[in-house]
Amino acid sequence: MASWRDTATKQTQAELDSLLMAALPFAQDCLSKFGEFFPYAVSLTEQGEIVNVAADPGMGDRPPSDTVIQYLEEYAQSRRDDLRAYAIVVDVRAPDRSDGIQVRLQHRDGQSLNVVLPYKVRRRKGVEYDTMSLSLGTKSLWP
Repeated sequence: MASWRDTATKQTQAELDSLLMAALPFAQDCLSKFGEFFPYAVSLTEQGEIVNVAADPGMGDRPPSDTVIQYLEEYAQSRRDDLRAYAIVVDVRAPDRSDGIQVRLQHRDGQSLNVVLPYKVRRRKGVEYDTMSLSLGTKSLWP
């Protein structure tokens, strides 16, 4: 089976790998401290800078995740000419009822990936992670 890496340039691969590695630690830190996290984003600017992005829809301390995700998507659309890549990080529930950190990555070169890192929060043992999975995502910023 062909991999997304077969059609991506080395630079695109490196940028998406860097963005993924920049996106995961905040979610992991929040899970270990609070047992949850709100959606957020990480972008790679045209200049190569990695920038964290948060959205505040002005709805108090616990806005609906879908609303936050919508704001993050709108931000990305408004800045897409200044970005090389963008990732939205979401706490998801898989069909098998497991929890996971989902990172929705997109690159202006046309790559779109969904990475899921399954996890379980254990009361006294912290957070346990399972094997990361990857699937092709939906292109929305740079179709």
